[in-house]
Amino acid sequence: MKKYIIFTFILGLLFTACNPNKDIYDDIKNNEEPYSETGLEYTLKSSDYADAKSFAEADALNETDSSWASYIEQYSSFNETFSAYKYIPGILTKQFPALNEGSNIVVNFNQYIGEMYGEIKSAELVDDDYINFGGTIADTLCFTDIAELDSLPGYLLTKFPDAETNNYAEVFFRYPDVSVTAGRFYKFNGYLWTLVENSRVLVSDDYDAMGAPGSHDNFSDDAMPGNYLPQFLNIEYPYAQAGDEMLILCHLYQYESSVYAISCDYDGSVWSVNFPGEKMNSQFKHDGEKWYFDPTVIFTLSSSDYQLIVDYVTGNPDIPNGYLDDYHPESTEYYYGANSYYANFYVSLYKRRLYDPLELLTDLSDEDALVNIWGRIKDGIVVMLQQKYPNAVPSIEGLEVHYVITFKVYDGTNHWYKIEYKCASAGTPPTFELVTDAEDITTEM
Repeated sequence: MKKYIIFTFILGLLFTACNPNKDIYDDIKNNEEPYSETGLEYTLKSSDYADAKSFAEADALNETDSSWASYIEQYSSFNETFSAYKYIPGILTKQFPALNEGSNIVVNFNQYIGEMYGEIKSAELVDDDYINFGGTIADTLCFTDIAELDSLPGYLLTKFPDAETNNYAEVFFRYPDVSVTAGRFYKFNGYLWTLVENSRVLVSDDYDAMGAPGSHDNFSDDAMPGNYLPQFLNIEYPYAQAGDEMLILCHLYQYESSVYAISCDYDGSVWSVNFPGEKMNSQFKHDGEKWYFDPTVIFTLSSSDYQLIVDYVTGNPDIPNGYLDDYHPESTEYYYGANSYYANFYVSLYKRRLYDPLELLTDLSDEDALVNIWGRIKDGIVVMLQQKYPNAVPSIEGLEVHYVITFKVYDGTNHWYKIEYKCASAGTPPTFELVTDAEDITTEM
């Protein structure tokens, strides 16, 4: 575990390595004549966030605005005060001066949506640390009761002598058995380290209990916190009351094992996960004069997206458990046909007829059965959209919000399809309307 893990949202730095479009970008920058280019993808770099900060500072009206403007560069992410949609066009104008009317680029950027905790330090006690405490702790090489944990603030003073006010630290230790790891979360007030109330540091057993995150003891793109923490908190805190809050310390692989402090609150029935930030992408187009935001969401279904559908089927009382696979019920369902392990929809008639407790296919010809199955696949994609984008709205800045989705279907061989929806109405859940039916794009993949 890294001794110093920085909790800043400097995610843009992660994307400066492999760039499949580098040669295209070089050609664009070296081309003096305006022309159009489509299908590009660009990930903002730290220098782009610095430019955006300068643009935002020029728009700042007060000291608070100026602070939020500075955060764009400091955390390599946009925020509610200064929108990515407003400032990315200026970045694209600078980065791609030769591109003109008809050009489009999907831009990957970071959006800050939670509380900033500054630097989060990380420490894991080793045998010498327990020995230095002396007494029973030294004899057992672990903590044996809660009172002994009062030694940890003093340990942190020694461990992090250069800590500054409002620094945070997660600490892992053995308690009460050497085979059991636990953790605590502390804040430094300039003089002392104090325990952060209502906080929990996730350890190996916690990740294991959640399933997929246990494979590497972290969350990832295919196993995001929002898909697991609500269920975890329901199990761990069955007597939680409306208004209760928890701060969860966890690791995310795609952010170089960065530590995230994620606030969660309970409304009496559901835990909400207020993820501190997320990677986003949006499309921008050139109209001949300037770049403008196109709110179309473009993505390919990942394992975690199919899992949203599986979880919906598992928890829906109107769909019998007979639609769940006998051997892999945690990852495979046959009502919509979603399989998170293989990241596809399963359409082969044999299995779909075998797992059909509602007898939706019983009296149908093979041709009509496939029509029924495809109808449910499209319904399943809507279910996924409702889970993945619970705050979806019909328009952003006056523009309709569309979702262009690539997904995989297995019927003995794999086929790739593209389909398009738009958000028809906000709500709980939001509604989505089919715009363009599924089109086989296997030869393009």
